[in-house]
Amino acid sequence: MSEQNQELTANTQLLNNIWGIEPVQSQAQPQAAEAQSQEPVQQPTEQPVVPTTPEPNQPQTPNYDSWVKEQFGFDSVDAAKQKFEEVKNWKPEEPKLRTVEELFGEKEKEIADYLSNKQKLERLSGAQLDNNTSVASEIIKLSMRQKNNELTDEDADFLFNQKFATPSKPVQDLLNEADEDYSLRVNQWQEQVNTIQRQMIIEAKMAKPELEKLRTELKLPEIYTPTPQSAQSGKSCKN
Repeated sequence: MSEQNQELTANTQLLNNIWGIEPVQSQAQPQAAEAQSQEPVQQPTEQPVVPTTPEPNQPQTPNYDSWVKEQFGFDSVDAAKQKFEEVKNWKPEEPKLRTVEELFGEKEKEIADYLSNKQKLERLSGAQLDNNTSVASEIIKLSMRQKNNELTDEDADFLFNQKFATPSKPVQDLLNEADEDYSLRVNQWQEQVNTIQRQMIIEAKMAKPELEKLRTELKLPEIYTPTPQSAQSGKSCKN
C-alpha cells in the first residue's frame, strides 16, 4: 500500500471517531459472528458404506503342455513342434549300392543255385520236345539232380551216358567189306540209335511234370542282412 493511501485511511478513521461513525466492517463482523454462533453445529454425516462387489475371475491361460501330452504324448508344446519340424523336413536317404557279399552274406551260393535252378526249371518245364534229344537230355539230367541234391553235374552226365549212350556210326572196311554188308550194319546202328533216342524222349516227357511241380515249390532262401545298428547291438551282447 502506498503512503498516500495509508494516510487517507488514517484520516478517515479519525473523522469517523470524531463524528461517532462506526466502520462498516466492525458491525458486519460481530453480526456474522453472532449469526455463526446461533447456527446449529452440524455434525459431519457419515457416508454410506457401499459394499464392494468382488471382481469377476480373470480368464485362466489354458495349459497347452497338458493338452499336447494328453492328445499326442509329447511332454510339451516345444517338444511337439520340434518333432513336427523333423517330420516335415525328413527326406529319405538315397539308396546306396552294395556288393553281393553285403547283400547275401553267407547265402551267396544258395542264392546262385536258386537262380540257376529257377531259370532251368522255367525253361525246361515248358519246353516242347518234338524229338529234340538235346532238350530231352537237359530235362533228364536236371531231374536227376533235383531228386538228389548231392549229385553234381559230372555225376548226372555220367549216369546219363551210362543209360543213353549211343554207339558210334560203323566205318566201312573198304578192303574186306562189301557195300551191301556195310549198309546192313549202318541200318542196324541207326535202329539202335533210334531206340535209345526214343527212350530218352519218353523219359524226358515223364520227368516234365516233376520239374513243373518243383518250379512251383521253389522258394528263395531266407536272407538276413544285419544293419549297422543290429550288428553293433550283437557285439555288445557278446561282450
